[in-house]
Amino acid sequence: MGVRNYKFGFSFYNMFKRSKLKHNLPLYKKHGIKKTYFSPISSRDFDGLDEKLNWLDVEDSAKVLPGNPKFEALDQATKDSIINWSSDGYVILRNHLSPGQVKEVNQHVQDLLDTGKVSFRYGNKIMFAINVSELLWKIGTSTELKGVLELLLGQETELFQSINFIEASQQRTHSDSIHMTTFPRGNLSAVWIALEDMSAEN
Repeated sequence: MGVRNYKFGFSFYNMFKRSKLKHNLPLYKKHGIKKTYFSPISSRDFDGLDEKLNWLDVEDSAKVLPGNPKFEALDQATKDSIINWSSDGYVILRNHLSPGQVKEVNQHVQDLLDTGKVSFRYGNKIMFAINVSELLWKIGTSTELKGVLELLLGQETELFQSINFIEASQQRTHSDSIHMTTFPRGNLSAVWIALEDMSAEN
C-alpha cells in the first residue's frame, strides 16, 4: 500500500493537532499554497514557486569566502575547516566543546534520564531534550555555532530538533529529507557533536 493510501488517516489525525500545526498557515498563505492546517503537503505543492538556492550552492566557498568579513573574523582553524564546504559538503569543528563541557553534558543527560524529564524513544534515542534543558539549548544555539551555520547557509538559522544517544544508533545509511525538509530546499543542516573520543572505526 502506497503512502497516498494513508493521506486520509494523516489528515484526520492532524485535525486534532491544530495548536501544533497552525503556525504553518501564514507560510502557506505567503507562498500561495491552498492548504488547511490538517492537509497533507508534498513537494508538488511547491512546484512553480520561486526557489532561490543558497549562495554556496551556487558559488564556490573556496573562491568567495576569502575576503568575506564574517569569514575573516573566524579563527584560522575554523576558516581551514569551512573553506571547502562547497566541494566537501561537511565541516569539522574540532574541540568545539571543552573536555569539561563534555563531562557536564554527559552528566546532565544522565540526570535528565534519572529524573524522568526525558526518556528513550525508538530504541535508544532521547528526542527533543533541548525543550527541557537550558544547557543543551544554549549549546545548540551558541553564537559560535550559529555564526558558522549562518555564514554557510547565508541566512539566519533556527534550532528545531535534538537527538541524544547514550550508545551509537547503529542505524544504516539513510536520508532524513522524507521526514523533514525546507523550502527553499537545501536549508536543513545537521550538527553532530561527539561527547566521547572518536576514532576512524566509530
